[in-house]
Amino acid sequence: TELAEGTGVSLSTRNGLKVNERLRTAVPDVFAAGDVAAILNPQTGRHATRAQWYSAFQQGRLAAAALTGARIPTDTEAGVLGCFWHATQLGEMGVLAAGAPMLSERDHRDNEVLSSGSSRFYRRLVVRDNRLIGYLALGERQPGGLAIKRLIDEQFDIREIKRQLLIEHFDV
Repeated sequence: TELAEGTGVSLSTRNGLKVNERLRTAVPDVFAAGDVAAILNPQTGRHATRAQWYSAFQQGRLAAAALTGARIPTDTEAGVLGCFWHATQLGEMGVLAAGAPMLSERDHRDNEVLSSGSSRFYRRLVVRDNRLIGYLALGERQPGGLAIKRLIDEQFDIREIKRQLLIEHFDV
């Protein structure tokens, strides 16, 4: 971000460079990708960086396509610009977070928050208009993280599986 100071590139509140859907900054022919790119979060409506290897990899592909004029497949763009996604394993405990799992009914009157758990696992969903917008899972066994991300990014109607997403061993 220090390189961008004084160039007219808008800085986001999280010290990243605000970019559009093609990772272009406010300065012509200047792109940002990876930890410095502040992308519009479709769930919160705010720009934020995503300091994750998966996001950086996908953003690099998108920026390269934009710079070279190559056609960008829609699913590639959705994967880059879609929701936040993170999965990790800490010993026996797995953590999966996607979208905006900490939103509440106070953040938007149409948000529906569902949760379930036991001493072995925890699931939290944030749903709006039968579309998943946030997901948090803790426990030994995690659902397919990229499948959850895709449910959010592609705005699938989850009416049929909403309750099943709360179950510890549900295979997305």
